[in-house]
Amino acid sequence: MPLLFFVLALSASPVELQDCRVTTPIGGMSDRPAPAQLLVNGVAVTFVNHATVAANDVTFRVRYDYHTENIDDRGTFTPGVKIQASFKYFVGANYFRDLPDICEIVRVRFADGSIWKSSTPQ
Repeated sequence: MPLLFFVLALSASPVELQDCRVTTPIGGMSDRPAPAQLLVNGVAVTFVNHATVAANDVTFRVRYDYHTENIDDRGTFTPGVKIQASFKYFVGANYFRDLPDICEIVRVRFADGSIWKSSTPQ
């Protein structure tokens, strides 16, 4: 018998994206001269699962400096717990600002096999 996945029909994501920022490697001493322009070191997100079941895969769509990436965060995301994660995306791009053009949750898979998908076009 094939495994049946249920798609949650919710208008808003059951996982709340609380913060999304582009990061730079500021800090620390180095013998190398500082670059004329700061460069991106990655993306940091903070989110909370408000569903009643643990999530195990959250996909973010992030656009920065005309480039878009889908970023998967896999693990066990217990309901009600604030999660902070960092990802090595957009590394080496010129840093213009800390807020990406787009940062949104597009898909969440839960431990019970259910899936929530964004209704916004990809």
